[in-house]
Amino acid sequence: MGGGADITASRFTFIAHDCGSGRTGRTRVTEIFGFFRDPDADGDEARLDDALQTCVMETRPHSRLAGLARRIASDPTARPAARVGEMLRVSVLMCPGASGRECPALNRAAFVWAMEHAFD
Repeated sequence: MGGGADITASRFTFIAHDCGSGRTGRTRVTEIFGFFRDPDADGDEARLDDALQTCVMETRPHSRLAGLARRIASDPTARPAARVGEMLRVSVLMCPGASGRECPALNRAAFVWAMEHAFD
């Protein structure tokens, strides 16, 4: 297991993708998450365990949250995704106590709040 991501130097990646199609060929869920990772770790599978991940959310593909997530992920400037990452980074740095997966700064409420303010 790796030593963990240095949140101050890590790059944030925002993911929103549609998953699972049933017999009808329709998407069943939109998965939304993000992670902080060392910028030098690209393509290095051995270092994937060093990523600091947000919560992973699944929602209906036509929900407001799924639409917002796809809008953030597909923005050609990448600024909304970067803004989500910066808001979460600040929250993690200010968060006393638990780190990593236990950090409340990366839970669903914090992640959704950051998404809702991505275009402010």
